[in-house]
Amino acid sequence: MAREITARWTDRATDLDFTAAWHDVRRVVLEAFSDSHSPSVQFTPASMGDAVLQARPEIERIPFSLPHEHHLLDDLSRSGLENDHEIFHHRRAVRADRGHGRAAPAPARADDNGAAV
Repeated sequence: MAREITARWTDRATDLDFTAAWHDVRRVVLEAFSDSHSPSVQFTPASMGDAVLQARPEIERIPFSLPHEHHLLDDLSRSGLENDHEIFHHRRAVRADRGHGRAAPAPARADDNGAAV
C-alpha cells in the first residue's frame, strides 16, 4: 500500500539551514515510521512527530496530514461475481464501518504550563 504524508513545521530558529533540516526531518520521520507498530492511522503521525520534536529542538510544532484511504477485499457476490483476492483502492469508504477522510494530528511542544506552543 502507498501512503502520502504531508508535514509542515513551525520552528523558532532564525538562521535555520532549511535544506539540511528538511533532510534530517525526513530521515527522522522515515525511521520513526519504520521502527514502530501502528495500531491506528492517528498513532503513526503522532509517533513520527514526537520523534522529530525530540531530534530537532528548534521545531515547535509539526502537523501531519494523511489521507484515510482503504485497500479492501470486496465481496462481489451480490453482483454474481467472484473476487479472486483482488484489492480495490477506495478514496471514499464503501462500507459504513470503515472510516474515511484525513488524519491530521499536530504534535507540538508544551509551554511551562503544559499547553501546546
